[in-house]
Amino acid sequence: MTALTRQRIFFGTFVLLAVGSTISGCTNESNAAKAPKQTSTTTSVASPSDQPVGPRQFTVTGVSASFANWLTVELHPTTEPIRLQAMSTSPLEVCPANLDGTISASGSWPASSEFVACLPLDGAGGGALPASDGNSHVAFALRPLEKAFSASVTLTVSYSPADTFVAAIPPAGNGNVDMTVTYVPGSSTTGAVVSPEGRADTVAAPGFVVTATQADRTLRSPSSCDFATELSSCIGGAVPSTPLSINLSGPGTAKVTLSLAWK
Repeated sequence: MTALTRQRIFFGTFVLLAVGSTISGCTNESNAAKAPKQTSTTTSVASPSDQPVGPRQFTVTGVSASFANWLTVELHPTTEPIRLQAMSTSPLEVCPANLDGTISASGSWPASSEFVACLPLDGAGGGALPASDGNSHVAFALRPLEKAFSASVTLTVSYSPADTFVAAIPPAGNGNVDMTVTYVPGSSTTGAVVSPEGRADTVAAPGFVVTATQADRTLRSPSSCDFATELSSCIGGAVPSTPLSINLSGPGTAKVTLSLAWK
């Protein structure tokens, strides 16, 4: 596999495939376990008739990540490959993460995945991760490969979901958070809640604001969710099959989780 170059603009695609693909070149810091392994299974799974149909995709923008402050994404995939496409001002690596956003060997991934170390992008922008078992919420972290660099990151995730839940933990640092997640719902409601990391979605995160917009409209009406979800409430007024953006803004010094749900 070719070595990574320190180009200023980096565009790449990760393909999270079955066990058997390997990537070399991880740094010692990437391979070191930094927190105990954490696993989780879905606490509330929709019946088969309520499950999302087909693949889904979402894009995260407005993220500035460093080696010590990274973006974490949590979701519940099936055993189908997860595909990531990232554009960044610095080469990136993907690491196994716990559901609290910490990086550790295996993290929230099942032991069968053998995902135990950070995997860097190669010079061609390719990478591979083991597949999950389809039974668990898993999390991965995205950060610059080099300690000396920070990176402005845009990340698109394409995957087959086992439930409707997605969460993003933005990097915590000195600057303000201004992260946006964009997706196309198939439902007329969407879940979008910010809470202090590790707390229930009913717990408010002081100083943070979540704004849902679609086709130049701001969605403001609280609503019960029209699909099976683990979140306690949704926002109404969404138009199915139309791109919808969720913006999270607030102080960058606090670690928070943006929890989303849509069908």
